[in-house]
Order: sequence, then structure tokens, then C-alpha cells
Amino acid sequence: MKIFLFPSVIRRKLTDGVIRGPRSSTTTLDIPSAKLDYRYQGPFTILQQINPVAYKLELPPSLKIHPVFHVSQLKPCHANYFPGRIAPPPPVQVDGHEEFPVAQILDLKQLRGKLHYLIDWVGYGPEERSWEPADLLHAPAKVRAFHWQFPDKPGP
Repeated sequence: MKIFLFPSVIRRKLTDGVIRGPRSSTTTLDIPSAKLDYRYQGPFTILQQINPVAYKLELPPSLKIHPVFHVSQLKPCHANYFPGRIAPPPPVQVDGHEEFPVAQILDLKQLRGKLHYLIDWVGYGPEERSWEPADLLHAPAKVRAFHWQFPDKPGP
């Protein structure tokens, strides 16, 4: 039995990096609708070509999916043509869950009797700063430095 492939599949050259998609995965985010999900994930590096239409990718362990994909689910990753645009760093694995490193604690407020810190994240811009509850923050050195710098603010 012969298998015929479309010319677009045969001509596709996947060399360095690829982006997975569309709708080929489940993300770890709680997104209410598939249309709000990311269309593509990546870039990922190609470990090996299994056959002419299947590639094995190097995936992070947090995805927990099979790393072999058909070429129809991959598209080539193009170089970053904007030198000022840098991808944010991936989260670090701590005790089996992902955490983002804290660059600096900027402010403190109390909501419903609980402390919330304004966090500046490593690798993210000012538009990505967020208020995080003190009990979910795992950066004791940064909290101590903040309270040393601002001793009049309420402490934990």
C-alpha cells in the first residue's frame, strides 16, 4: 500500500527549532475556552527525525506528553528579528511545581487582613508586575530586604 503525502508536507524543512500547535496540546493553565488558549507552544529543539513525517522534540518535563509529533503539528521557528524583544525566562521547578524568580519587592498593601506584595519578576517588564499574597511568596531574602528598606511598613 502506498502512502501519498501532500507536497507541502514533503517540502517542509524543519531544521533547528519548531513550534508545536495548533490545538495539539493541553496547557497547564485553566482556560475556559479552547479559542482563548495559545495557538502554538515553543520553540522546542528537534532531537531526532523518527521518519519522514514524525519528529521527536525536546520538551520540558512539566508538559508530561509524548515527545513525537507529526509534521502537520509543527511549524518552523523563525529567528527573532527584534533584538530588543527577549523571551521571558521559563519558571523553575521547586518541589514539583513551577515558580517564577522574584527580582524585587516594590510595595506592600493589606487586603482583608492579609499582606500582599507588589512583585517585579525576573525577565518581565513593568506591565507584568503583580500583587501576590505573602503566604504564597517563597522569597524570604527578598521579603527581609524589603522590610529592612521600609521599616515603617507592616510586617509578617
